[in-house]
Amino acid sequence: MAIAVVLTVGLLPALVASARPSDGATDELALPSDVSTRTSAWLDAGGRDIMQSLLDERAVVVGRALYAAELPLITEETTAGETVAIILEFGQAMDDATAACGRLRDAAERAERFIPIPDPEAQSGWEALYTAARRGGEACVEGLASNRMTIFDAAESLPGARLDGRVITRLEQIGVL
Repeated sequence: MAIAVVLTVGLLPALVASARPSDGATDELALPSDVSTRTSAWLDAGGRDIMQSLLDERAVVVGRALYAAELPLITEETTAGETVAIILEFGQAMDDATAACGRLRDAAERAERFIPIPDPEAQSGWEALYTAARRGGEACVEGLASNRMTIFDAAESLPGARLDGRVITRLEQIGVL
């Protein structure tokens, strides 16, 4: 039922714009058969936003890990005030990364519930990406919250550019990006 609602509300403008009467004698709408048109409609109906949120949240986790890696080491020469500041900054980076991992997991779950990409090849890559993002987001949240995972492990647990590239390359091939 939810798919029908998304299809009706989200894809209707694209379908109406590309619809043609089947034989001129009826008002029946024909679904666009062109995979590019249907995939473009998928992007416009919310697919682009979900895809972007997956990429954005992963970037936050990786960015916070890189930031944490740049924090000064606490040594014998580090003053008490500097130590407190470093610990607080590292704690904030951990909190930011944990929150981003949760948002990544949530975005992946939205992607899982969303209508599939009309192009089977793009959908295959997309499914691999959001499945890996969901698993990585879950592992990241649980690992960081329980201190079983470092912020660096969390960043490495998330899907990488190879999966993104697979989807993006296919979307470029069919002319929608």
